[in-house]
Amino acid sequence: MATIEAQRETIAKLEATVERLTAQVAELERRQNRNSGNSSLPPSSDTFVRPGK
Repeated sequence: MATIEAQRETIAKLEATVERLTAQVAELERRQNRNSGNSSLPPSSDTFVRPGK
């Protein structure tokens, strides 16, 4: 029974970690998609990618 309880605790910790990391990824994706057109950032903060030749 002790093994099962230890596994339950481990699973709960892992689930909490997954939730935290999922939220962090969502926040980073949201930040990455911001530019001067859809936020209060100045135009100089926009990143430009040169078109390929």
